[in-house]
Amino acid sequence: MQAQPRVTASILQVLQPLDGGVAQHVLELALGLRGHGWDVEVAAPPRCVILPELEAAGVRVTRLELSRSPAPLDLPAARTLRRLDRMRRYAIVHAHSSKAGAIVRSVLPGRRRFVYTPHCFAFASEDFGMVARLAYRAVEQSLIPRTAGLVAVSEWEAEEGRRLVGARSRVQVIPNGTRPCRPAAPDPELAAWRGNGPLAALVSKLRPQKDPLALVRAAGALARRGELHGRVAVVGDGELEGAVRAEIETRGLGEWVRWFPFRRGVDSYLAAVDVLVAPSRWESLPIGVIEAMACGVPVLATAVGGVPELIEDGRTGRLVPPGNPEMLEKALAELLDDPEQRSRLGAAGRAAAGSRLSVDGMVEATAALYARLLERQARSARSMRWPRMRTTGRRPL
Repeated sequence: MQAQPRVTASILQVLQPLDGGVAQHVLELALGLRGHGWDVEVAAPPRCVILPELEAAGVRVTRLELSRSPAPLDLPAARTLRRLDRMRRYAIVHAHSSKAGAIVRSVLPGRRRFVYTPHCFAFASEDFGMVARLAYRAVEQSLIPRTAGLVAVSEWEAEEGRRLVGARSRVQVIPNGTRPCRPAAPDPELAAWRGNGPLAALVSKLRPQKDPLALVRAAGALARRGELHGRVAVVGDGELEGAVRAEIETRGLGEWVRWFPFRRGVDSYLAAVDVLVAPSRWESLPIGVIEAMACGVPVLATAVGGVPELIEDGRTGRLVPPGNPEMLEKALAELLDDPEQRSRLGAAGRAAAGSRLSVDGMVEATAALYARLLERQARSARSMRWPRMRTTGRRPL
């Protein structure tokens, strides 16, 4: 049954990331909520890749200058949010990512309406040093009293949140979801590159979190030993694009490994590959892995964050420890050598993803949370209007 708002309620979704899984999550959530009758607006940086699609669907969009790290732009962003809030009087403000979560909960009034999804807490990210992580934890702790609902996309993230004092009763797990796999023609460039053998690929933003160099180096080690019985593609752009291309050239891997730019949605790429490799250093519940599983593409991933909640090693995919190149090489070689294993893992992964990781389920669980918070706000407003009792021991009539 579709979740419907009990009242006409305006919802503001605020995010900082320009692309990747967080942006995809907000896109699906905003479109889904709008389809269920909610009045949704999205505030995001001007270069956020989902804004054109949202506008084309009729979702109101506000371009909000936000950077990942603390910056002078935060002050104008805070003023813009306060101005929007005075104009629109949002019933729920849902912030996505640590940066958006900190600004929303710090500068807007009305703590009973704030929902926050970290998509991996900054203090749990290996992108930052120990001092920075301690500082981010302190910020998160200070903002728990101003958090009505803390949405974790994985059980791992939920447990990280519950360690914050006072957060346990506010945490709810709503996993990321994906749509059913859409049939697509294989990407012609990848299809030409694979030739007659199997193809393993990473399809992702090329940033330190995703560790694309780990895949290049694993493929290089296998190629040197004559154990790479297939080809490898790195598909994506981002800050490590230059490093990936240089690593391929420096190691002389052009016969086995190639970089490709990301030009379209993932469907055509997934249709062209035999194994998706996700050697991430940290994750919560990566949408890219869920998309591959939904399409029956076997996944080789590192066992970080919530990834083991998606993949059971040897049954629905393959897991290797993070920072262990030998295990990554071994698993990659085995998957490229064994079509029966790829077929078995892909089918089991598709069944697992389809049974519990849908966009509709994610949207409905989020809408139900909003409805509970609105009802809680209404009860609080009614209690504020109730006449105060005299201190006679009698109940008011």
